[in-house]
Amino acid sequence: MSNHALSAFGDTHPVLDPGGARVRWFCPWLIDGPAALAEATDVMAASRSAEVTRLTFRIITLQPQEAWLTQGIKAAGFQVEAVQSLREDLAVVYLGYCAPERAAPVDERRAEEALVTRVLAQAKPSLAELEQSFSAESELSIERTSGVLSDSDRERLISMHSRTFSAFPYRFDDKLDAMLAAPETYLMLQVRSAQDGLIQAFSNLELVRFPVRGLGNLLLAEYDNSMRWVEHGQSTGPTGIGRALRLRLAQMAAEFEVDLLYSESRAGAFAINVISHQLGMNYAGRLERHLLIAGVRDVETESPMRFESMNSWYMNHSQLAAL
Repeated sequence: MSNHALSAFGDTHPVLDPGGARVRWFCPWLIDGPAALAEATDVMAASRSAEVTRLTFRIITLQPQEAWLTQGIKAAGFQVEAVQSLREDLAVVYLGYCAPERAAPVDERRAEEALVTRVLAQAKPSLAELEQSFSAESELSIERTSGVLSDSDRERLISMHSRTFSAFPYRFDDKLDAMLAAPETYLMLQVRSAQDGLIQAFSNLELVRFPVRGLGNLLLAEYDNSMRWVEHGQSTGPTGIGRALRLRLAQMAAEFEVDLLYSESRAGAFAINVISHQLGMNYAGRLERHLLIAGVRDVETESPMRFESMNSWYMNHSQLAAL
């Protein structure tokens, strides 16, 4: 499997995810008029096939609400699924298509929308409260995952991933090797117990320097893998672990002067979406039956193939600078 297939970002040309029956892409030019939009939608339209039931791609545009843009997207057979604001006049827009046999039923969509409403109603702790909530757990420490892991740590992380996700777009052992080989691309953190020396949680960011024709370079960061050790179907350790890891990664992203930090979180899982909200991330929208993934959910899915929708969350450069 290529590194592009393992990458959370994807690539600047369409990438086929055969296990997920989808094609994904990030358009590498600024959408500043109808011709640029038509060029992008034509690229994705050429990826349609009987085996592909999901097309998903992102564009960067200066005018996300302009009529020519919304009309052109609709005419090409795509829907706007999420909008992430880079700055006041610049946005990343997720466009998607789902074949009818893949699309989520109305009841599932409504339940996931209700979950987001519950998430957005949760109180947001202050930055000091976020940092203190984990520092009180003196027997746990956050450490940077190095380029070399012991065999026991490697097996622990692989086992942790399989316990967290019963289905996933790729083999995590392949992804772990790719991450360890590219520390300049992947920022990885783990939580280790002082009591037994075992890793209790892990999370990482993928950094991508993205040249955009007509705009210049952007530095993007995506929360990639987030997981905790699971025993008998239940996560172990204090509830603040995942939040503490993601906060520390967001602060690292700020140090790198990232333009956009974002996350795609399972739309049927309450906890991971609450973490994004409580960190101060903005809800951008829902990505319909976006990928093949499975794990514990708070909203049941009727998808026999375990295609799940994802919620998009983000922080832009000015928000990161405040951390």
